[in-house]
Amino acid sequence: MAEHYLTSVLTEAEEEGMHVAPSVTFDCKGDQSAPCRNYPDAEQWDEGDPSSIPQDECWMQGWFDADCWYLDDRLMLDGNAAESVPNVSAVFEVWGEYDGDQLILHRGRKPAPESQGSST
Repeated sequence: MAEHYLTSVLTEAEEEGMHVAPSVTFDCKGDQSAPCRNYPDAEQWDEGDPSSIPQDECWMQGWFDADCWYLDDRLMLDGNAAESVPNVSAVFEVWGEYDGDQLILHRGRKPAPESQGSST
């Protein structure tokens, strides 16, 4: 399973007392065989072909770059995704899920899927 990280770095406010969201970057440690880099391309999707193919970029990167994400249950303030990150300099391991119009990043490792029951 690929590892994904958010790195948050505090920036100095230009004026004393001014709140400035941290600078946040997203990093995927997966290679082209990672599940997060195997998905249909836009042309396939438009043609109704959901076959996954290896991609150069993690599926979450585009959502992050477009500022269409937030961390955990913290909602964005003023449309700034970085506002959802705690105001500290830190590295967070994260996993993501798509909620229909945004990427939700959760801290920690993605939980393993629960088994569908046991056969006896």
